[in-house]
Amino acid sequence: MQLVFCGIDVANQLNLDAIRAMAPFEVRRLQGVLGIDEVQSFADLEAFVSGAIGLLTGDFLDFRWHWQPPDGLQVQVVDCFAHKGIARLGAVERYRCGIFYRICAWLDVLGIEHTVSPPIELCSMHHDGACVRDFSFTSAQKRFQLADPKTDREAMA
Repeated sequence: MQLVFCGIDVANQLNLDAIRAMAPFEVRRLQGVLGIDEVQSFADLEAFVSGAIGLLTGDFLDFRWHWQPPDGLQVQVVDCFAHKGIARLGAVERYRCGIFYRICAWLDVLGIEHTVSPPIELCSMHHDGACVRDFSFTSAQKRFQLADPKTDREAMA
């Protein structure tokens, strides 16, 4: 069998397609491990995302996340294995981030409407010198039908 170099654009698309294809399986397994049958509230969403990130990350990815009541999450990547590895390969200029794409794929599988700012495109660590994403779940608030989102968050504590 011959291995043919396909280039960063094809590699990006293969990676994103694989993430999207695996998301339903990951979500189902994560729900089982975390004991979350359905995400029916902001507290469930926070428990799922925090639990998933906690289970699936190690020393190779250093980031911080901050839940911002009533309907937001900010994620800041401090040290990223993907950025380092792709930079060593010399392809970081056109690398498309798969880390945030994975989180969005989970949210899509869960049926949680969300927006991400700035949009997930090229590597922010390389192009902007920092990697921060703000997730908004304003539409999910309506789905959860929360009269007072703080009450829901306090119930988790």
